[in-house]
Amino acid sequence: MNQTLNKLAVLLCAAAALSACDEGKYNDLECDSSEYQDECLDSLHFMTCYNNRLAVITCDEGFYCEETASGKATCKNPYLTDDTATPSCALNGAVQCSGNIVQTCTDGQWINASEPCANGCTNGVCVAPTPEPECSETNPCADPGKTCQDGTCVDKVPEPECSNDRPCEDASKQCIDGQCVDKAPDPECSDTKPCEDTSKQCVEGTCVEISESVCSEENPCPEEESCVYGECKPMTACESNADCTEFNMLCNDAKCTFAQDVACAQNSDCGTGFFCDIDKCLADGACSMSHTCPDTKICHNGHCQDELHDACSKTNPCPDAAQTCIQGKCITCQCTGENETCDAEGNCVSTIHSELKNITEGDVCEYTPEFGFCEGNIRFSCTKTVDEAEYHVHATDCGASICTESLTEDLGCHEACTVKGDFYGECLQQYYEITNTFISYAFKTECTESADGRLIWTFTEGYETCAASCTNGSCDFVPNNFGQSCQPASFTDRCIDQWAMTCNFDETTATGSIWGEDCAHYAEGDRQYTCALDAEDGVSDCVLDCTQEGDIIHVCHKYPNYLTTYSDERICAKTSDGKLGYFLTNYTTCGESGCDETTGLCKD
Repeated sequence: MNQTLNKLAVLLCAAAALSACDEGKYNDLECDSSEYQDECLDSLHFMTCYNNRLAVITCDEGFYCEETASGKATCKNPYLTDDTATPSCALNGAVQCSGNIVQTCTDGQWINASEPCANGCTNGVCVAPTPEPECSETNPCADPGKTCQDGTCVDKVPEPECSNDRPCEDASKQCIDGQCVDKAPDPECSDTKPCEDTSKQCVEGTCVEISESVCSEENPCPEEESCVYGECKPMTACESNADCTEFNMLCNDAKCTFAQDVACAQNSDCGTGFFCDIDKCLADGACSMSHTCPDTKICHNGHCQDELHDACSKTNPCPDAAQTCIQGKCITCQCTGENETCDAEGNCVSTIHSELKNITEGDVCEYTPEFGFCEGNIRFSCTKTVDEAEYHVHATDCGASICTESLTEDLGCHEACTVKGDFYGECLQQYYEITNTFISYAFKTECTESADGRLIWTFTEGYETCAASCTNGSCDFVPNNFGQSCQPASFTDRCIDQWAMTCNFDETTATGSIWGEDCAHYAEGDRQYTCALDAEDGVSDCVLDCTQEGDIIHVCHKYPNYLTTYSDERICAKTSDGKLGYFLTNYTTCGESGCDETTGLCKD
């Protein structure tokens, strides 16, 4: 099985960094240029030996990888019978340009059109003549209210009231989108400008009296009480965790204490019903930014629960069928005109025209990063399709979402939320076809303020690339020494939190690295694998329980990060702690037909 994994590792370059390979950045595997036979990896890439190093070559656009009669892989042109430009062709009806002449493939030969293209030829089609412009510098528009733009007369854009170079004359106003508007008052306080009065706290830019019922590090509870999610809870006497009935409180120094105030290094430091989460204890079922909730729930005050608010969304529609969800609110919308929708106040707005910048969906525009903007609940952008020569205005109605700019994401349509600080976790798996593997990524989504002060769900900054798999937005545990170099003589197989660890040694290179398998995720189905050491030779393995020493079974399994299925042959033997387990003795890689779960054998 190790040889199989090594071969897959050779192809990682093709799966994860084809562009890097195209630039000549080869992997570290050596090869013999005089003996290596090029081979296709898929329809677009082939592996070759260049300067005695393996490299992945990407075919040019329109070409495909094919092995010749001699078995050598090369990039082929689908329109030609060989790799050089000849008068013969293979695909009847195909067209191409030869200079300014259109050629059509007819009965295996390129046939010239009867007339050359007067304005040139591109993609097998004559270029249409450029139409005469409606206006120019020497032929201005007859209507004084219009101006010449790209040869077309368009309405003149009114001069802005102000700009960066021409500020507002009134010092109490500021320039926003060319208009002078009243300046927002400076906040009384902020994160960098705390309240001078220590009896007050900063709430949305205003200093307010600290509520006696809300505790924090700055406003601690009296002695014999613990601050639990902003509320003071009594630290009653206890003998075990079972005596502490309040959620997420455990028995510490004979007192019921908020679990997150108790430091830990491992689960046993927290006791029954709790686990260690980044040096802090958490109750089973509790959550934190590192230990998130299932995708269907959010984390609120340390609890995994359904959303607490009444905001509507795509997944939480309005109870009244006559109402429409707009920006998280249920609105009675009476708009019936074409290309109209309701804003958050129930007013009808156009989905295709911007009054702010006097542009309409479909207008030609010049793309710049600053072009995108929101007007009402419509997001305007500057885009073009593959077949278009110019960029055009595109309008998107955000519907139940809010058109706004996130502090961690681009401007777009964001789903509304109402409880700042709530969050949930998400996992993303990306599949790499050539290596037949998955890579997992862990994300956190949090209820935060947008650039204009509204509450929206957005990704928190950054994400984790998981060494193993991902669960509820958090990477699954991987031992710290995974991947480190080793030598079999100095490394003893071991079990670490249900990981079966061993020294994976390559005889050809005389190098080894610590490798392991997470037995908790070793196989699909109802079988429960645990890590154990063989009592006879000390080899670690993910084993199933058994009762009769010497019994042999066959079972199906596949690694969580691979799609390949295997048929294992296992024998019942003693573990190092005196129990019995089915240890792996041999395996078979199953083909496309897979493995028969009833017999444990490959189907083909």
